[in-house]
Amino acid sequence: MHDQSHWRRWIPMGLVLLSIQTAVVSAAPLIQSVAGDPSSGGTLVITGSGFGQAAQIISWDDFENGTLNDPLGTPVIGPEWSFQHPSSNTPVTHYSSERRFSGGASAKVVWKEPGWSGYSINAFGWNHQGPFQGIYLTYWRYHDPSSLDITDKNHKQLYCFGDGTDGAYSDLQQFIPFMVPAGNSGFAAYLQNTPIGRWDYGSVGYGETSRVWNRWESYFRYESTVSSDDGYFEVWVDGELVRQESNLNMCEVPGGNAVHDIRIGHMFGGYGSMEYVRSYFDDVYIATSRARVEIGNAPVFGNCTKREIQIPTAWENGVLTIDCHYSEMAQEANTYIFVVDENGLASPGFPIDLESEPVDDTTAPVVTISSPVGNGGTYVTDASTVTLSGDVNDASAIISITWTSSNGGSGNIGTALPWTLSSVPLSAGDNFIRVRAIDSAGNQGVAQITVQLDPPGPPGTPERLP
Repeated sequence: MHDQSHWRRWIPMGLVLLSIQTAVVSAAPLIQSVAGDPSSGGTLVITGSGFGQAAQIISWDDFENGTLNDPLGTPVIGPEWSFQHPSSNTPVTHYSSERRFSGGASAKVVWKEPGWSGYSINAFGWNHQGPFQGIYLTYWRYHDPSSLDITDKNHKQLYCFGDGTDGAYSDLQQFIPFMVPAGNSGFAAYLQNTPIGRWDYGSVGYGETSRVWNRWESYFRYESTVSSDDGYFEVWVDGELVRQESNLNMCEVPGGNAVHDIRIGHMFGGYGSMEYVRSYFDDVYIATSRARVEIGNAPVFGNCTKREIQIPTAWENGVLTIDCHYSEMAQEANTYIFVVDENGLASPGFPIDLESEPVDDTTAPVVTISSPVGNGGTYVTDASTVTLSGDVNDASAIISITWTSSNGGSGNIGTALPWTLSSVPLSAGDNFIRVRAIDSAGNQGVAQITVQLDPPGPPGTPERLP
């Protein structure tokens, strides 16, 4: 559970982000129903439309699976954490219970600590992954310095590295979404080496983001080619969009327009006579796009003053399954769930009750396909489409019936029983068509048939008469 009663003041945006680098023509996602166990650690099934393409989760860790005071190991999802730890004057990043946003532990990064002389670089992350042209990342951070003096300090809490070289530099490009430039007291985004760029968002100050949990988010995408100058980034702090830039030259080195390495924590230089300076990180989530699920405390995504990310375990057309994970949201009187697509468009909030008791029903719906053949059968046709019909039996209400085909087709059938699905397009050969039903307890049942399209051949050549 969150160990601090105060948050940085959240500033509602009152809008849903529309990426300005490309025109968004798709409609926002729409949630039609939510079923299952809403408690933290439970499973929810979300049905609706317009969810878009799922993101690949590169890393996810709530740091609950390690041993306190041991170096970080393997996260819940993703490659084993590695370290940038060039000096024995500080401890390696390790599991700690001193500060935690959720659960009982977080990752502790130390630059100076009582009993340790200190070193300016210390980080955890991963090396030589990807390449990822676009990255969405978010985490909670509690920065804990013995002094709030930022004069002459060099603080860069996250480095994202490419893999190009130009003979003088390696690990290009270096993009730093959250840093305090030397001589400043507010944060900025910074592109290091070739080229160099800096975008301040000084309204987010070093002092107000210290000794308190803040959520940091960024999505950035390098150019499609080195010469395209269509790079893009956005930065959010505590739910506020604080900087957004498009049509950027973010890379001038061949091979550098992608992310290979992530280093979290990274640098705090100039600590001088400070007694200690360290940061705690929790609920680190890194993915290939902005497509995700969140729980918030307002019906409009941009008006939420608190949001927490959820972990999808399945993402299909119209159906998402998530593992619930939250801490502060349990203290909110009103909670809503959101689906965000890969363009950053968020659905209207769907109300959920985090304190409701899960339904006892654990029996999956029984889905039957009666026509043109029964479950598991094969039907041969020379038509380009097929019509299916069947029924669903279950003790609870059915909230969703959907279909998918091995040729890429999919859609919603509705919840009227018995069900009928007309004009399913077919491809030559075998088409495996599945019908999935979900009940109000979140249980799922599936039936499948094979439809073999055997189109008629070309007309034969007429026989010539003598």
